[in-house]
Amino acid sequence: MTGETSTLHTDMYRPKWDGNQDYKIGQDGQKIYDSNVNITDRIEQFGITKQQVEERFGKKMEELSWQEYNELMAESTRKYYDVIVSSVFDKYLYQNEINPEHDQRFKDLIGMTEKYHQLGAMPGIQLVRRADDFQEKGNLVMTLEAGAHLIKTIGDVKKMVDAGIRIFGLQYGGDEKQNTIANKEGLTQFGQQVVKYFLDNNLVVDLAHSGYKTRQDVMGIAEESGAGNRVSYTHGSTKEDISSDWVSKIGERALKKEEVERIIRMGGIIGLGVSQPFFSGSRHVAERINEIAQTTGHIDRLAIGSDFGGLPPGLTTDIKGPEDLVKIADVLSEQFGLSDEQIKKVMWDNAKEWLSQAI
Repeated sequence: MTGETSTLHTDMYRPKWDGNQDYKIGQDGQKIYDSNVNITDRIEQFGITKQQVEERFGKKMEELSWQEYNELMAESTRKYYDVIVSSVFDKYLYQNEINPEHDQRFKDLIGMTEKYHQLGAMPGIQLVRRADDFQEKGNLVMTLEAGAHLIKTIGDVKKMVDAGIRIFGLQYGGDEKQNTIANKEGLTQFGQQVVKYFLDNNLVVDLAHSGYKTRQDVMGIAEESGAGNRVSYTHGSTKEDISSDWVSKIGERALKKEEVERIIRMGGIIGLGVSQPFFSGSRHVAERINEIAQTTGHIDRLAIGSDFGGLPPGLTTDIKGPEDLVKIADVLSEQFGLSDEQIKKVMWDNAKEWLSQAI
């Protein structure tokens, strides 16, 4: 099968070089910063090669202006995607030696959304704020991946919403002093208020980076509110999918089987990743899609969460960019016998249809 795809999570902002070196993943899962590698090496995860950049603009990838970078991202989005959900984050989480006060971190996070507004102004790209905004293809939805710890008041949430963010991820880890929303014990009292605000105002709560207790708290609130159709797990896997040497490092992020069934039953959506350590390759991803579809009977609640742009060197599989996502479709068809219509739902339709109803 061929055609555009939809993805519930990417990191389009990160491959634009900010002067910092990138990291590789060590054998123990640690980040190893390498002066020979910078963030622009991830650009090929969007189907763009450095050679193409140099031939077109006459300069190195690291020297691109934001206008030029956005032109490339717009072209990639129009070429490959019906819907692309892309993240903003507290960039200082990746710069441990710099730790400004909350107000500056919050200001910089909101400033990051402006990059997406600039991208949304490119021909053929639609920055989605409401269901009526969705067009046939080239839809861009902003998600907060790693920044919920900066929310101190409902007013902070409103500022993020005004900036265009429609999906709010809740991180795991940290204590209550560092994260007023969630900690190892689950949602704080304030966190419960914030989640209720999200759900009551047609905002999506994403559990892809949440710990088990936080996920349970969110799902409980969503069920009580009848708002399960606004709960997502945008990118990741089930716990049994993660390679054994990584379970102790990121196993908290992965879903238990009963959680998969619960999210789908309440009307939520699950995006499966395509990289290590979640999955070993396209067949592994297809195997899990088929298993969940057969178990739950709800193939309409499954999608892809590629995490392209967010993958450091060494974590890609046989799926190295959007042009490779068709490999999952081929396995679903040839080895698991799914129909073209079923595959189309997972690869393209489900994300757009679910998001248009959720927001």
